[in-house]
Amino acid sequence: MSSVPPQATRSLKPGKLLQWLVALGCLAYVGHSIYALGPEKVWNTARSADAFWLALSFAPLPARFLIWAVKWGAMLRRETAIPLKEVGLLVLVNNFLNLVTPSAKLAGGFFRGFYLAKTQGWTMRHAYGWTLADQISMTFGNIFLFSVLGLWTGFFLETELLNGALPYLGAVGLILLTAIFFLRPALWRIISNATFQQKIDRWLPKRFLFDEAGEKRLWLGPLLKPTLCSGSAGQWLTIELFLSACSFVMLCLANALVLRSLGTDSSIVLIAVILMLATFAGTILGVMGGIGVTEVFLMTLYPYAGIPPEAAAAGALLHRASFYAVTLVLGGAAFWTQGKHLKACMAASKGEAAA
Repeated sequence: MSSVPPQATRSLKPGKLLQWLVALGCLAYVGHSIYALGPEKVWNTARSADAFWLALSFAPLPARFLIWAVKWGAMLRRETAIPLKEVGLLVLVNNFLNLVTPSAKLAGGFFRGFYLAKTQGWTMRHAYGWTLADQISMTFGNIFLFSVLGLWTGFFLETELLNGALPYLGAVGLILLTAIFFLRPALWRIISNATFQQKIDRWLPKRFLFDEAGEKRLWLGPLLKPTLCSGSAGQWLTIELFLSACSFVMLCLANALVLRSLGTDSSIVLIAVILMLATFAGTILGVMGGIGVTEVFLMTLYPYAGIPPEAAAAGALLHRASFYAVTLVLGGAAFWTQGKHLKACMAASKGEAAA
C-alpha cells in the first residue's frame, strides 16, 4: 500500500507531475551513466582534480550573486534606494528558496516581493512587479549572452553541437531582444489599457481581482510597469541586459575552472554555451533548481567540447555540487537573516496599527 495520502496525489497537477517524473528520470539516467562508465573511474577522475583550480572555481559563484545584486539594486534605485547589502541578501534568499522548493523558481520571487511590500510599504502587486522585472531581465540577459556566444561559436569554432544551428539561434535571439527593446512602449500602452485588462480578468479567479473591501484591483499595470516603463533605453541595455549577462558569465567561468581542474583544455566559449543550454533545460523541464535535468544535459553535451566521458561526468557533478553548496550555505544564512528582519518589520507594523 502506498504511503502517499490520496489528497497529496490529487494535488499534483499533470504538468508538475511530469516535471517530477522528468527530474527523477534524469537522476536515474545520471546514476546509470556513472555506473556504465564505472563509478570508480569517475570517482578517481574527480579525485585527480587540481586543488588550486578547483578551489578557484568557487570564487565566481559569490561574484555572480554580487553582480546580480548590483544589477537589481540599480533597477530599484529608479524608485527607491535600498542598501546593496540588503539587495544582495535578498538575491541569495531568492536562489536558496528556488533551489530547495519545488516551485518552478517562484518561491524566491514571492519572498522578495513580500519582503519589499512589508519593508517599503508597497502593495504586493507593485513589490512583486520589481521582482518580476528582475527575473525577466535575467532571462533577457541570458538570451543576450547565449545569442552572442552562439554566433561566435558558429562562426569561429568547429563543433557539431546542435548540428550547426547555434549561429541561427543566436541571430533569432538578438532579433527577439531587438523587437522587445523597440516594442516596450507599445506593449505598455496595450497592457495599461482598461479594456485589455478586462479581457484578461475573465481568466482569473475573482479573489484575485477584488480587494478586502470588495473594490476591483488594478493589477496588471502595477505588476508589469517596472518591466515595461522603468529606465531609459541606455539603462535597459547596460543594466537589464549587460549586467544580467555578466552575472551568468560568472557561472560559466566557475564551470570552466572546474573542467580546467580536471585537465581539460576546451574552449571556454563552447563550455559556456553548453552550460547555458543545460541551464535552460533545467529551468524549463526540471524542479528544485533543475536538479537532475541540468546534470544530464551537461554530461551529454560536454563531449561536444572534446571532454572525455568520465571527465564530463566528474565535471558536471563537481560543478553542480559547488553551486549547490554555495547557494545552500550563503542562501540559507541570508534566509535566516532576512527572515528575522521581516518578522521584526511585521511586528513593528502591527504595534503601530494597534497604537
